[in-house]
Amino acid sequence: MKMFAKHPQLTQSDYNFHNAFMFGPERLMQVGNADELVPPERLEACKSATYQRGFDGVQETIAKIEAEVGLGRLQL
Repeated sequence: MKMFAKHPQLTQSDYNFHNAFMFGPERLMQVGNADELVPPERLEACKSATYQRGFDGVQETIAKIEAEVGLGRLQL
């Protein structure tokens, strides 16, 4: 991963669906004591995480990268 992190043509991004998977209202994984392991203030923020918000985050990241690279200005 370190090799890819330093590559000028690649960008790393967080996994936007993790909070929805573990803690959100549509959670797919039930971890018995996960609610006890996460600090209460973070848990409250995670409980409102949905897959749609995760997908929106992916789209925002792509738009930001395209704006930085200039791909949004290509005309076909």
